[in-house]
Amino acid sequence: MAEAVRRISGVVDVLVRAGVEGGYGPGAETVAATVHAVIEAGAVGVGLEDSLGPGGPLHDVPAQAVRLRAARSAAEDAGLPGLWINARTDVSCSASALRRTV
Repeated sequence: MAEAVRRISGVVDVLVRAGVEGGYGPGAETVAATVHAVIEAGAVGVGLEDSLGPGGPLHDVPAQAVRLRAARSAAEDAGLPGLWINARTDVSCSASALRRTV
């Protein structure tokens, strides 16, 4: 993922946002490592999903909050405190999650 971001950011004259899926792992540590890697590769924004996998269940709100804080901390540690984080929800992809939400 980071190598793809590096190739793209090296040839475009626009800001790059990396879709980092669910952070490529369930824990905050993995999210932080992924965010740090894509920042080093040239991204100034990330999209971080709240699902455990494609079509899978969602992280609960407290767990997702921890993951988002890890992303922000990784950005600060990487020298990009203004990293744009799109905290994306996949609730529309799951009928059971949608029922729990509304």
